[in-house]
Amino acid sequence: MVAFNNIRYAAMKLIFSNIVWKNNIRWVSGNVNSHGNYSVMFFGNDQFSLAHLQAMNSLFKERDLITNLNVVSSEPKIVRTRGQKKLQITPVVKYCHEEGLPVRHWPIIEDARGFDLGVVVSFGHMIPDRLIQCFPLGILNVHPSLLPRWRGASPIPHTILAGDKITGVTIMQIKPDRFDVGPIVAQEDVPVSTDETTKSLTELLSRKGSEMLVKVIQDLKTYQQNERVQSSEGATLAPKLKPSIGVLNWKNTSLEIDRIFRAVAGQIPIKASWRSEELRLFDMVRLNENKSFTEGLKDDNPDCGTMRYHKPSQTLQIRCQDTWVGFRSVAIGRKKNMSAKEFYNGFLSSNRSGTQTVLAC
Repeated sequence: MVAFNNIRYAAMKLIFSNIVWKNNIRWVSGNVNSHGNYSVMFFGNDQFSLAHLQAMNSLFKERDLITNLNVVSSEPKIVRTRGQKKLQITPVVKYCHEEGLPVRHWPIIEDARGFDLGVVVSFGHMIPDRLIQCFPLGILNVHPSLLPRWRGASPIPHTILAGDKITGVTIMQIKPDRFDVGPIVAQEDVPVSTDETTKSLTELLSRKGSEMLVKVIQDLKTYQQNERVQSSEGATLAPKLKPSIGVLNWKNTSLEIDRIFRAVAGQIPIKASWRSEELRLFDMVRLNENKSFTEGLKDDNPDCGTMRYHKPSQTLQIRCQDTWVGFRSVAIGRKKNMSAKEFYNGFLSSNRSGTQTVLAC
């Protein structure tokens, strides 16, 4: 009878363990490592995730909190550049090769048993439930927004496009089958300046996120015990940006155009239509600076899309809904970039109107 009761108790314990895992609740037995010396599997790809891997590698080198560090990243891919094929690897894979860290390419067929904790940062792939359950301490995800605001693939550009004055970093526990909805382990605010770009804000939030990640790992048990359910109120989505976002509408305000430029320039071409050709725009002048350039510019209520060359600043000025916006260089179609002065000399000064033409809105 005693033996039967022991068997029944063991079976009930196993069933209970499976149930709590299915509900994404960590059931930590006495054999689970929850006090440091972690074996960690890191999932990441881009420059944002690299900063976090570097912070974790520092802990690994100290052999204090992390005693084993493995990395999973996307497979190298072949890209064509000017007709030539080139092998493109992620910044994370490149760093692993430099540091001698073991790296596996996604998807990984084998499981992750033997690891205590998973960490996902800007990975872009859904982690299946079978893999999540391999980690006794779950999988942490570092997300560059104040969740539930800006769930999705592009939170930083959407933060700038929306004109948010405050953003932040959220570290959460991932759940299967859905992105960015898990319980929040840690969250901190970060102010957004009026001239922030996606590049500068990414660098700022990657530093903040890597600092937070180290703090969480240093006291993981306490953070996980105090995690809170993520609210669905105030949730907004940040889907991957489409190329159409870069096609400017001159009926928009200068602030809206400035936000588009700061959010996507360098990733998506900023362009407009001019004489049935594509006019690409570069190096937009800061709004405050441009205001001083255009104070003496003749303003006779021109149409949206009117262009004028401003000789003192050597900028191309284009009229939008409320004022002028300036650019220092442009390109027509597939031609090379040229300065605003070169564009004026070659295309605008010969117009009968002297210094202006009109872009399509």
